[in-house]
Amino acid sequence: MAKINPYVFPGLHPIDRKIIGTLDDETIELVNQTMIETAKAFGISVTELKSKKRSQPIPTAKRVYINLLHLNLSIHQNTIAKTLDMDRTSILHHIKNHWNDMRFYPLYQKGYNKALKEIFMDHETS
Repeated sequence: MAKINPYVFPGLHPIDRKIIGTLDDETIELVNQTMIETAKAFGISVTELKSKKRSQPIPTAKRVYINLLHLNLSIHQNTIAKTLDMDRTSILHHIKNHWNDMRFYPLYQKGYNKALKEIFMDHETS
C-alpha cells in the first residue's frame, strides 16, 4: 500500500507511535485511511473530523470513524479516543449505540457503508 502524504490531506498527521501504541505499520496505515475515507464519505475535511465542532455531519462522521476502527480493525477504545482527542467513555457510548444508529439513522448507515466499502476495497486491491 502506498504511503499517504500528510500534505495532500490537510490536517492529517501521521499517527505517532506514542498515541497508537504497539500497532504494526499496516494497521496504522488502515487507521489513517479510515480517517480519510470517513471524512470523504461525509464531505468534510480530516481537520473537521478531528475537531471539537458539533454541527452536523461532523458528530455522525466521528461515530462512523469510531465504529469502523472498533468493529473492523479491533482497535481498542483507548487508542481510538487518543486519535480523536476524546474521552474513552464517549467512545464506549458510540460503540454501544452502533446497531441502533445503523437501524434508525439513515445518514449514519449511508456514511458507514460508503466508508467501509472504500476502505476495504482499496485495501484488498493494494
